[in-house]
Amino acid sequence: MQSIIDRAQADGTLRPDVAFADIGLLIVRLSRPLPGPFPRALDTSLAHRHLDLLLDGLRTSHDRSMSPLPGPAMTLADLQAMPATSGAGDRGDTPGRPIDDERPDRKA
Repeated sequence: MQSIIDRAQADGTLRPDVAFADIGLLIVRLSRPLPGPFPRALDTSLAHRHLDLLLDGLRTSHDRSMSPLPGPAMTLADLQAMPATSGAGDRGDTPGRPIDDERPDRKA
């Protein structure tokens, strides 16, 4: 996957601030069915729509300005160095709520 990222960044079609983990973790997030009573056909259709929307956001664009991506740009080595856990609760955080280091009100 890293070689695909490198080639896309070199030819100017992928944002220069996209890292290995950005792509890998996005694939994981998009590969799960939506929670709730979505019929399979609708879920599949929405997955394709959301993937197109995501890919459009990853592309570089000469006709619009890009905001810098917040947070760390993680590499494959960064992901491999993370300890295995059984879930979000192991970090002491609440799903959907930033952990302490990510809170905007926290002073660095």
